Amino acid sequence: MRWLLATTLLLSACTQPKAQSPDSSAPKAADQASEQDITPPSDDDEPLTWRTLNVGETAVEYATIGEPAEGRPVLLALPPGPQTREMVVAGIEKWATPMQEAGWFVLSPISPEGLFFTDSAELLPGFLDAAAKTHGIPTEGLLLFGMSNGGLSAFSVALAEPNRFRAIVTIPGRPTDDDLGKVSALASMPVAIVVGADDDPFWITGAESTKRALEGAGGSVEVRMLPDTGHAAHVDIDWDTFRGLFGL
Repeated sequence: MRWLLATTLLLSACTQPKAQSPDSSAPKAADQASEQDITPPSDDDEPLTWRTLNVGETAVEYATIGEPAEGRPVLLALPPGPQTREMVVAGIEKWATPMQEAGWFVLSPISPEGLFFTDSAELLPGFLDAAAKTHGIPTEGLLLFGMSNGGLSAFSVALAEPNRFRAIVTIPGRPTDDDLGKVSALASMPVAIVVGADDDPFWITGAESTKRALEGAGGSVEVRMLPDTGHAAHVDIDWDTFRGLFGL
């Protein structure tokens, strides 16, 4: 299964976040995973379906899983690394089949420029508005998931529009240093962060700082530290655990 390639992809494609202090900077790595590490997804790669939405003058390509239905979870999944098409597959394919079988509707966009917590940050609210009209999904009460750079992106969009989401899970993830002081805005929703105990300190200390900040604001946050695990902590998360992190 191609999701097994995510371990290599994450280790080779994690980019350094902007606006971090020197002591908390993420490990430097290539902006793109090498071609030999990637098997490009095909358009008939079930259960992912590839679509395009226009957000203003920008075309945003995205994958969906399942079909929307009233009362069923809707998940925005933000991909790791350079947030390309390959990274969308790496970020969600492991749980794609059980997501579909459980009746979830999943949207996972490609960042059209840069990353979703920097260059393309302003596109996500418009993307969700366009997706709501196209797919008939709600604009609020969404589940939010991000992996690695997708985890940074998840906190970015949640802090920009916290009313859209009801739970956040990152594997791993954290706010940027600039956003850490704003996390009290997320105190009304459950937050779960999974991080490998052997990961770079950027992710470990960031998860711990986020926990302290959210708990200080009266929020509910779980930091799950996986022993003997590095950056690709998702490998040890099965479907039941993933779903349970959202409280479902």
